[in-house]
Amino acid sequence: MVDISGGVTFHANGDSGPTGAQGAGGSSSRGSDSATETAVGYVSTSSTQNLMTAQNLLGNANVLAFLHAITQAEGGSYNAINSGYHTSDLSHFPYSPTSSSAAGAYQILQSTYQGLSSELGLYDFSAKTQDEMGAFMLWRDGAAQALLKGDIQTAILKASSDWAALPMGPGSMDKSQYNQPFTHYQDFVNLYHSLGGH
Repeated sequence: MVDISGGVTFHANGDSGPTGAQGAGGSSSRGSDSATETAVGYVSTSSTQNLMTAQNLLGNANVLAFLHAITQAEGGSYNAINSGYHTSDLSHFPYSPTSSSAAGAYQILQSTYQGLSSELGLYDFSAKTQDEMGAFMLWRDGAAQALLKGDIQTAILKASSDWAALPMGPGSMDKSQYNQPFTHYQDFVNLYHSLGGH
């Protein structure tokens, strides 16, 4: 098992949860820092714990490569606003002059940003904050857990629900969950490997 967050433990079999958890539906011995079970693992009710998880994930080469590949697939940059607009003010989530609020390296929607702000205790839109939010989104979806095991196919499938530019998988699943342009599966895998993913 690999402890990546000082309390949230990733087990080699793919299970995750607070240290002391007894598996899905089990009880935790963590005291006042409770956690809620999600479809893939646990998200702490403590923004400090969630932020630590995100920061520790950013120390993993596979997670970093995957995030950088998402940025390229989404056509984002830290200063990007959907449809080719840019901002220099990252002190807050940027206003979009278009119908889509997608912004930043990971093209995060304003509604997603609001939820992540609460979960992580972050209220700016700096490059560091965007990376932490992107990493936490991967953790919350279960994609980070797959990346920690080197399972790129599962990571892509799990992350494709958040990022329209990702395919759901190879073969017949080489399509987006959304009616938008996307990066084909093998192209995304090749990009991920070229950026240092294993």
